[in-house]
Amino acid sequence: MVGLIILIVSMVVAYFAWKFVSKHFMNKGHKKVISNLAGIGVGFLAFMIVLIALIPEQSQIKGKAHTYIVVNEDDYSFSGRDRKRWIISSPKALTKEDRALTTIQAAKDLQNKTNADQVNIFLVIDGLKNSYGIPLAIVTYTPDGQGNSGDKDSRVWEVESSDKILKPLEKDITLAWYQHKKDFIQEDGLTDEVKLSKFIADKLNITVDQISLPWINRTKIDYK
Repeated sequence: MVGLIILIVSMVVAYFAWKFVSKHFMNKGHKKVISNLAGIGVGFLAFMIVLIALIPEQSQIKGKAHTYIVVNEDDYSFSGRDRKRWIISSPKALTKEDRALTTIQAAKDLQNKTNADQVNIFLVIDGLKNSYGIPLAIVTYTPDGQGNSGDKDSRVWEVESSDKILKPLEKDITLAWYQHKKDFIQEDGLTDEVKLSKFIADKLNITVDQISLPWINRTKIDYK
């Protein structure tokens, strides 16, 4: 879109420049030659406008996709619609942009591999294997743009990412929480967080009031 705007503005500037020069500095012979050349130029610029307009716009995210490791996979297919979810980790992806691009690349790779109708990718902290935990980035890729059910319009790409860098103790607490959470499930299906916090505090040799899961503030990123 930016390229198209620049091209149109350039054409307008060129037109008025031509009018000014032809009025004040050219004789009739010069005008005829230049008019022919201008006609060719206008035709070429018109062709370029159409070409640019037909090229799909791709949002640019400044960053780098890093290597990643698939640590878990889940199938949540429903009613004939193939939907898959993966957990990945990528210790070198530290910025919001790098995490987004790494998760996007994983979505492309795994969708190409499975031909799923929809894929969800959760980028988690390194070492977290059997839980989504608190994702650093989440990408939903629906190639046909038909959402979960396949019968409604949706975005092809939904991307959100965070630049949160966990401190060593925050990481240790998070890993321990999601590693042992299943061991403290009560009869009602809820986690006994008091006992779990005491267990982690003893394990890490810290006080219970230090047990707190980090806040991961993911922001939406436009990508098409």
